[in-house]
Amino acid sequence: MYFFNIFSSRTSQRLSAVVMLVAVFAWTFSSVFIATARPARAATTATITNGSMNGFFPGAPVGIGAVKDAVKITVQPDTAGKTLNSVTLSFSGTGFTSADLAALATDATSGVALYDDAGGGVGMFGAGDNVVTLGSAPSFSGSPATLTLTPATPVALTQNVPNIFYVVITTSGAVTEGDRIQAAIGIGGVVVSGGDTFPAAAFTANDFRVDITAPTIVSVQGFSGSSSLNVRFSEPVQAVGGGNISLGASPLTFVDNGTAAG
Repeated sequence: MYFFNIFSSRTSQRLSAVVMLVAVFAWTFSSVFIATARPARAATTATITNGSMNGFFPGAPVGIGAVKDAVKITVQPDTAGKTLNSVTLSFSGTGFTSADLAALATDATSGVALYDDAGGGVGMFGAGDNVVTLGSAPSFSGSPATLTLTPATPVALTQNVPNIFYVVITTSGAVTEGDRIQAAIGIGGVVVSGGDTFPAAAFTANDFRVDITAPTIVSVQGFSGSSSLNVRFSEPVQAVGGGNISLGASPLTFVDNGTAAG
């Protein structure tokens, strides 16, 4: 029994030493791991939305030679030195043919062009925004009609800030009343350097409706002593640039019981 107690005591001491060594090792390893851990790197992000004109409702009217931003692309890179390399998109819609758009080219005359948000109101396509010159004129292929806009020089992106681009369409002189023009960007259609592609899910923009028939005045109502007139048009109308519709420099001429008045 005496020898058994000595053996048990020594065994217990050895086990305690082993346990303590393992504990010290585990604590040291975890400390090193915690000290060397790094937060996850932020990823490049991109959002794709409707343009200015079609952003509020589908079927926004466009006429002959209309220049409208159909898609807005916002890219925010996580590192410096990244570039926008290309944008692939398709067009479809009731009655749509490629003839509804102006001839494709490398510059602002193209039926489909790429612009950057260089001037004017931030986040709104307009005067001052620059067309991105393409390396070659794009061409439609397949169904739906698909094309790729490839800049002549990849467009440099500023790190950690939104870089905004617009896909802009210009209608041709051969558009047909009632045709619909709808742009879409499929999965991975926007290519950024470093292997980043967007979107993760296909995006379809609100469409445009070709309206080449000028509205006509259906009726005019006024009241004696009032400076206002209620004018009804043959179709919905809106002032260019928003706001109320107003008379031009020449007053409205109407006939009151056979007598012309201004």
